[in-house]
Amino acid sequence: MGLFTRKRVVGTMCLDFLSKSEVAVKDEVPDATQEAPYPLWFAFLYAGKMLSNFPPPTGQGVVSKALSALSSRVDSNDPHAYNGSMLGVCCERPLNIVASGTGRWVYSGELFYKGDNLLVNTHIARGDEDHFHRAAIDTVFEVVRRRLHDKGGAVPFGALGYFAVLEKYGCDNLLRNLQFAASAATHAAAATGWLG
Repeated sequence: MGLFTRKRVVGTMCLDFLSKSEVAVKDEVPDATQEAPYPLWFAFLYAGKMLSNFPPPTGQGVVSKALSALSSRVDSNDPHAYNGSMLGVCCERPLNIVASGTGRWVYSGELFYKGDNLLVNTHIARGDEDHFHRAAIDTVFEVVRRRLHDKGGAVPFGALGYFAVLEKYGCDNLLRNLQFAASAATHAAAATGWLG
């Protein structure tokens, strides 16, 4: 177990940015099972990993902007009160998810087990990382929110709590981000009814 355990890939998501305002998504993250709510795990772990890639204090600026955007829309006591778009929460430019295309800037994430730990690897494109990191976070959250249909409000509900904790403790520590992400994903999963 541990360091020398082979990883077991669960699923992937690829974001092909055709421009700074259009992204095509290939989502191969499996649906939730009794083992784990995989889409939510992916979204929160991915966001945590991306936020740790910003040089301080930029990550904190992203978190503060996201928290401000969500605080005005999401009821922290009701996970179903807001089921609106996550696009524009972190990224300040308009962003549209399109049906298909091959992008110039490609971001991807791989959800995998290493022993008993569920983790995520990321691949990022070079060029305007500040914009595309923000856009990637919004896109992943939005893709998962749409997958949940009428229970999609669990995503902004969980994200509100996640960003509030990151604003308090900072987001430059990857391991801490992932611990908070696990808690946020579990909280959101409970709101969907996936967890008792």
